[in-house]
Amino acid sequence: MKIALVNNFPPYSGTGRVPYSLFHQFQNSPELNVNADLYCTHYLESIDLALPENSGVTFLHHFPYKQHENLSRLMIYFVDPLRIPRGYDLYHIGNHMLGNYLYFLKPIVITVHDLLQFKYETEMSTSLSSLIYDKLLRISLNALPRAKKIICVSDWTRREVLKKFGLPEEKAVTIHNGVDHTLYKPGNREEARYRLGLPQDKKILLNVGAETKRKNIPMLLKAAAALLKEGIDFHLIRVGEKTELIGKLINDLGLAQQVTYFGNVKEAQMPDFYRAADLLLMPSLDEGFGFPLLEALSCGLPAVASDVGPLSEIGGTAAFYASPNDLNGWVNNARKILSLSETEKTGLISAGLSQSEKFSWERNAKETAVVYGSIINNGN
Repeated sequence: MKIALVNNFPPYSGTGRVPYSLFHQFQNSPELNVNADLYCTHYLESIDLALPENSGVTFLHHFPYKQHENLSRLMIYFVDPLRIPRGYDLYHIGNHMLGNYLYFLKPIVITVHDLLQFKYETEMSTSLSSLIYDKLLRISLNALPRAKKIICVSDWTRREVLKKFGLPEEKAVTIHNGVDHTLYKPGNREEARYRLGLPQDKKILLNVGAETKRKNIPMLLKAAAALLKEGIDFHLIRVGEKTELIGKLINDLGLAQQVTYFGNVKEAQMPDFYRAADLLLMPSLDEGFGFPLLEALSCGLPAVASDVGPLSEIGGTAAFYASPNDLNGWVNNARKILSLSETEKTGLISAGLSQSEKFSWERNAKETAVVYGSIINNGN
């Protein structure tokens, strides 16, 4: 099977991991009988070209996205679909944001990570370029039913896709994202804290992600403030950029000495954050998948996650859950995990490792190859 994978995100982003992982899995798994090429619309910055993951990748833009953002966006929608070579047995679009390719190429399989763009319209910038981009994005999303098959990264996302577009059950299939178990695995906590410059004598709480509305960072901070009032000595690590609004809330809650930010963290360093921490807190209002939860469990880190979206699908019985708006639930669960005996903690970690083993890129590639075959060989 000759397949063209098409992508528009870097390998270290959540949505970029699917096409990149498939590309490398197919290269290393000849038994799957998939000969795949990976086409990426752009790279974010020049240094990305040196990433080992980009070896063998064909880029359609020969300049960094960050230097010509608006030009790149226009090319993605109006030029790039015409630059993908014809003659492949199948085209796999790795991100629903490239749904416009469905008007230019066929047959197509497309991966849908979420439908959050339909739910959080008010979070879009009101600049002219963003309004144009938002319009083009919606045209892309509304083209999804044209695909031969829609691959969803979670059962939750699959149900949303079927409902949103009124599609028959057989139109969409769930293929869960994986995790790199050679990278995300347990390690020495003291050594990880030393490398990150974190205190050895405090509890470390961890949160990973952006500060968009759906990430529900105010609940995270309110729970942290409540724990501080109870006398729990902790340090909260936020991996992601800090916004002015959240910075003010941190100060208002008296958490300035408890919260530290790490931005622009490369994926190779991420496992150290999970190994250094005592607890992951993920109070999202909505998710399409939830990589931080899966990565935490893979590294042996207990977690409390929201009981919404696909998070319970990923964490199973190995994680604790709370409603995203239930402050007492977050505080009680966090306190419970932080006060576990060593025996209880070991059992929880073991459950998390077992749960994470259900998710792998090897499995993802095998199941994706089956979808390819069903379309190419049977015309379905």
